[in-house]
Amino acid sequence: MEKAGFSHYEVSNFAKKGWESKHNLVYWNNEHYYGFGAGASSYLNQQRYKNFGPIQHYLNLLRNNQLPIIETENLSFKNQIEEELFLGLRKKEGVSLHRFKEKFNLELTDLYQEVLPELFDAQLLTFKNDHLKLTRKGLFLGNEVFEKFLLS
Repeated sequence: MEKAGFSHYEVSNFAKKGWESKHNLVYWNNEHYYGFGAGASSYLNQQRYKNFGPIQHYLNLLRNNQLPIIETENLSFKNQIEEELFLGLRKKEGVSLHRFKEKFNLELTDLYQEVLPELFDAQLLTFKNDHLKLTRKGLFLGNEVFEKFLLS
């Protein structure tokens, strides 16, 4: 794919420059998003929401001036940190240490000081331009890397 001009911009996708999925990057950047419609999901202020489906159930709630939300999940601080790593490491550019510090008021390298050397030694992770990112080898073993970032 790369020989054909496609960039491996995230774990499971290739694209030509400028044609990366903006929709998916919202997820991988762990940004907020709104979901409208039956069965849609939203992520706002560290909460996930899922709307009712099928469509008639969803519409009946709206007609009765009720929110069509079937499920709400509040993410703990620990879960927020873990997801920042799981999602951000999917991207070729990885996780910005600066953004992590701004978002969580923690140094990623301090928080994971016991895990990082092991992943560097196994050549699964690297640092580049203030970003912690998967190596080429790490791209193919992503789940093994991601599980190391589970906090106890």
